[in-house]
Amino acid sequence: MGYYSDVALTLRKEDAVELVRKAKVECESAYKTLSAAKIVDHDEYVSFLWYSIKWYHFDDVVFITNFCHECDDYSLKRIGEEYSDIDEEMGGEDYDMADCCMIVRDFEIGSSKGELTIDKLAQEEH
Repeated sequence: MGYYSDVALTLRKEDAVELVRKAKVECESAYKTLSAAKIVDHDEYVSFLWYSIKWYHFDDVVFITNFCHECDDYSLKRIGEEYSDIDEEMGGEDYDMADCCMIVRDFEIGSSKGELTIDKLAQEEH
């Protein structure tokens, strides 16, 4: 058991390359965690995406977050299991970077006959 989160980390591409290189040499667990991410190329930025990860203060997470805090620009977003458990952290003022991954909570409605107006609903027979 444990508490799982969805996490998005966006870095400048050169910082992402350095993070991977540094993790490979200095922290095997961080390298494995980075390897498990979905990695998205945004031209000058790179996003690492993890779904259902235990984002605790283990060696891998500490290594990755410490690296981020040393970067001039980064965007780190986490969505926890609880609806209100959302963290957004940004280093620098590169708002284009922050927009690479956005937190969205929405509804998907299953099968539907279409929309009703309040008046139509009131006239429905049971």
